[in-house]
Amino acid sequence: MSWSLLKQFSPLHQPSRLLLKHTFSKALGLKCSYSIDLERLEKRLFNQLSNKERKKQHRRSNIKAPSDTTSFKPNRAVASGVNENEGMTLTFLGTSAGGSTLKRNSTSLALEMFDEVSKGGSVWLVDCGEGTLVQLAKAGIRITRINKIFITHLHLDHVGGLTTLLTSLSNTDAPTMVDLYGPPGIYHFIACNIICTSTHLANLTLRIHEFRDVQEPEKDVPPTARVRINKDPSLAFSIHKSAERNLPIERFTLDPTDDVKIWKIFESSNIEIFAGMLRHSVPCWGYVFQEKNVTKKMIASKVDLLGIKFGPIRRWMKDAPYGQNITIPAGEESGLKEPITINTKEYQELTYWPRKAVILGDTCDSSSLLKIGKGADVLVHEATVTEGSQKTIHNHSSPKMAGVFATKLEAKTLILTHLSKKFGEDMETDSLSREAGHFFYGDLIVAYDFFQYNVPRQPIDEKNYIEDKEKT
Repeated sequence: MSWSLLKQFSPLHQPSRLLLKHTFSKALGLKCSYSIDLERLEKRLFNQLSNKERKKQHRRSNIKAPSDTTSFKPNRAVASGVNENEGMTLTFLGTSAGGSTLKRNSTSLALEMFDEVSKGGSVWLVDCGEGTLVQLAKAGIRITRINKIFITHLHLDHVGGLTTLLTSLSNTDAPTMVDLYGPPGIYHFIACNIICTSTHLANLTLRIHEFRDVQEPEKDVPPTARVRINKDPSLAFSIHKSAERNLPIERFTLDPTDDVKIWKIFESSNIEIFAGMLRHSVPCWGYVFQEKNVTKKMIASKVDLLGIKFGPIRRWMKDAPYGQNITIPAGEESGLKEPITINTKEYQELTYWPRKAVILGDTCDSSSLLKIGKGADVLVHEATVTEGSQKTIHNHSSPKMAGVFATKLEAKTLILTHLSKKFGEDMETDSLSREAGHFFYGDLIVAYDFFQYNVPRQPIDEKNYIEDKEKT
């Protein structure tokens, strides 16, 4: 069997490799058994390569998944083979809690989104722990694609790599603009690091959107565990005012919407982003990324009968609301001699529901996001501590708590991350899956560094769409 047909099944695509192991072993004349050693199989393949191919494969092999194969169990969402899932991809750059280990980097996640402005794939980072810049390079993600960064809270394992990343962005050839969203104090954290390290942000314009902290202290929480509020973070820094004025940073304050714990922080023609406060030892936020519109396609055969030219008029017809009467003007662009009025229902076909991804920071209570995150296609939730630990009371979550919240949220897929080093370097992730699986019956995944998840689209039909519109 030619290596060109097999090399696509790299260590980053372990579910596919497990499913095709039988085919590989048969092609190589090995015993057809699913218990065959993958490392032995890869070595046999590697020996068949030319020198040029060996060097290329060696570079690819630098990115390896952990040895705990429980993380690679095929699941319906990953192994379904759906081709329409582009446009919302999660890449886990770091999955460790508290700091990096040999196999897991500090917390960071890259969300690749289709940007209707540039008509290309933008990368949005959620948290930026130490070593994120290196992880981006290993994952093959160009930092010039990053235009938004979302920080959940100001613990060092979530922001330790932020200054390094911003410095690298400023050293790119083309001018770059980045919007950064984060908790109170994020502006002074970045400004202090830039000034104290004499960093010059040459080609970077940074716009910092800082949440206004409105959380009230809770009476049942001990003072040592209460979220610190109403304290000006600038008191912790000595920033020279003249140096601060020269920073290429624009600063904005974000106020909550009608719900005092929910912020609507971004909206475009097809994307909405919300943020909600979580309960942690410091002010902490979770984010909801959701598409606004159902996916539709034109019924070309019917549009052809109208005699409308290919071009902007057809694109306008495709984007028009489903079931709405619209008037198509006469003229050169449309190719019509007289205007006509049609109902888009007759010329559009509904294909997929809009998708929703909920990505949380450290939390022991995420109830503020229950309403806005309802029905999420994927929930990324921490599983830092074991059930019964004192830290679950005020700071962190166990796999059980993640499973319970995913069920309340009616999420379709739950991905566990932010795993404690106390579980051990070669952690038995199957135990985490079992604990969460007792309380959640959807697709469940324990993330590892460089794990990639394409958020699947859910098919839609006219009946369900009409019923949903009537409910709302």
